[in-house]
Amino acid sequence: MEEQRLFYPLDLEITDELEFKLIKIGVIQSGKINQKLMNQLLLLGLKKYDEKESEVGKS
Repeated sequence: MEEQRLFYPLDLEITDELEFKLIKIGVIQSGKINQKLMNQLLLLGLKKYDEKESEVGKS
């Protein structure tokens, strides 16, 4: 069975600081990315981005 890869429309550069934060909140565990938590984090980020964009459009 071929490994399934997910492609995001973002060029994510994982800096040391970001990697530390992801480990701290449990997205990276034992050197592996918890895909479910990463997806939730990305969706939350996109939701926040959409909220900001809609606020900009109102003014």
